[in-house]
Amino acid sequence: MDLSKYRQLFLDECREHLQVMNRELLRLEQEGETGGVDALFRAAHSIKGMSGSMGYDAVVAVSHALEDILDRLRKKTLGVGPGLMTLLYEGVDSLGTLVTEVEEKGTTHLEIAG
Repeated sequence: MDLSKYRQLFLDECREHLQVMNRELLRLEQEGETGGVDALFRAAHSIKGMSGSMGYDAVVAVSHALEDILDRLRKKTLGVGPGLMTLLYEGVDSLGTLVTEVEEKGTTHLEIAG
């Protein structure tokens, strides 16, 4: 099946989810408000599902890693601290970079940097 016709929809939806993630990360960092963790988890989960359907394995890998961390936050087996916030921001930035790469190259063979 030719998935190229769904690429723009994938890109648009990923950008919406990334905006939610950035907004909720900022709120978590500034206010310590953990209520947005569910929204963060859902956004990561949605990106993972869409990426899997499209065959973007690198996006799946990063979103899955974020999803695992966010699930631990939801279950309160992991606490919020500066190191964790840095890791979460880096993960969301990596997702953004990979989504941009999909847009620019239109490829399903993305590499996860370093």
